Amino acid sequence: MCDEHFRVAGRTNFYETADQIEKDFQLYLKLYNNKKSHQGKNINGRTPDQFFLDGFLELEKEEDQ
Repeated sequence: MCDEHFRVAGRTNFYETADQIEKDFQLYLKLYNNKKSHQGKNINGRTPDQFFLDGFLELEKEEDQ
């Protein structure tokens, strides 16, 4: 994932400090986990956050039964 981001960002952005790299990477992680849909096994176009939350809610529902 890091390589996926910095393969492009490293060519278009100039970072002077490690803090700048960290800030940029945190923004990318937010996009990757909250906005970008995924096609992985059983994810079916949801974001990783949606997948996790749906699984958590499913477990709660099973416990209530």
